Amino acid sequence: MRVCVSSLLLLLAACNAPPEGGLVSIDPTEPTTTDALTAVITEDAVDPNGKPVTYTYAWTVDGTAADDLTTDTVPADRTTKGEVWEVTATPSDGKKVGEDFSASVTINNSAPTVTDVAITPGDITIAGTLQAAYDTDDVDGDTVSVSLSWTVDGTEVGTGESLSAASLQKGDAVILTATPNDGETDGEPVSSASIDILNTAPTAPVAVITTVDPTPATTLVCAVDQASTDADGDSITYTGRWTVDGSDHTDGVNTTVFDGDTVSSAWTALGQEWRCIITATDGEDSVESAPSDPVTITLPPRVTYAAGYYWVIADFAATSSDHASVCASVGLNATPTQVELTWDESLMGDVAEGLGWSSAGDTGCCATAMWCYEGGDKDSTVTDGMCETHNFGANYYNYGTYTSNEFQRPVFTCTDAPSKGER
Repeated sequence: MRVCVSSLLLLLAACNAPPEGGLVSIDPTEPTTTDALTAVITEDAVDPNGKPVTYTYAWTVDGTAADDLTTDTVPADRTTKGEVWEVTATPSDGKKVGEDFSASVTINNSAPTVTDVAITPGDITIAGTLQAAYDTDDVDGDTVSVSLSWTVDGTEVGTGESLSAASLQKGDAVILTATPNDGETDGEPVSSASIDILNTAPTAPVAVITTVDPTPATTLVCAVDQASTDADGDSITYTGRWTVDGSDHTDGVNTTVFDGDTVSSAWTALGQEWRCIITATDGEDSVESAPSDPVTITLPPRVTYAAGYYWVIADFAATSSDHASVCASVGLNATPTQVELTWDESLMGDVAEGLGWSSAGDTGCCATAMWCYEGGDKDSTVTDGMCETHNFGANYYNYGTYTSNEFQRPVFTCTDAPSKGER
């Protein structure tokens, strides 16, 4: 009986056949060095005896065995671009092995990448230059070049690492798109966030006070001596402000050409130093001028100061009733009562010199077509350029009772104008 069983086992062993057929592939079929390789049995080997079939795997790279790789997988970090990897699968039914079947793939080039694409600086006007910023990477270690495209509303407006904003307009939204290339393959293009071209502030104007030799009776006017320019072509408006003796002044300010360009004479006083500053705006940004050259409130040529009074020559044929208006015309007050002063050569000389007249010694004083006297002879035949005789020792009175003519003008005494707080 034992002999019979042994014979049966030998017979069965002699009848076992190895697995037959089978196909293998490698996934992915076009790998890069970032992909793991996996052997996939696409057609199973068949065991003639119906036994289950298992497989063993052997890998080679460029024909050299990778003995440590015995599974169906090759890790991605083991591969390099250009290598040829081959897998050989061997079927087995546990007793016998069938014939090998193989597949191979070549590690393809990996596309480069570009990241962190941005435009610098983030705030820019048409006077600036846009610069491209980005980072690149290539897992194969290849050198990466980058193609750059600058667009506005989908239209390309430039290429290269920088773009002059002078070719753009305020409000344009600029986008930078970067496309990497490793010499074989373009990577995915990446676009930056958009950057808006900002407003350019106007240039500062130059301010000037156009009022020449201002007196307390003079209105001050500020003007644009050199206009602002605006690179964006925006319309420019101006406003004015004032300083007096170094302090800001806002009272009595009104408009002649633009807001704030004028100060009423009611707010000027002798000796004050005035400056104006002009602000230019394009509707978005503003810029101030430097302060104008100063003007000082002074007495006009027909006013002088002597013996405690301002002496004002009338610039029209005046009578005593014009006392107040003559003083007011130069920003002064009329003396409230009649002034009595000894009219002598010294006083006459001081008045004459201050008014720009010539002194004729003890005969009087005169100026072209102008004359002042009180108590002397009133010669109706006085002609232009003549000097009237004056009686020294008589009192000078603030006004007379006569009517002056085209050659004779009386002089009135005036006092300081009130302070601003009294106006």
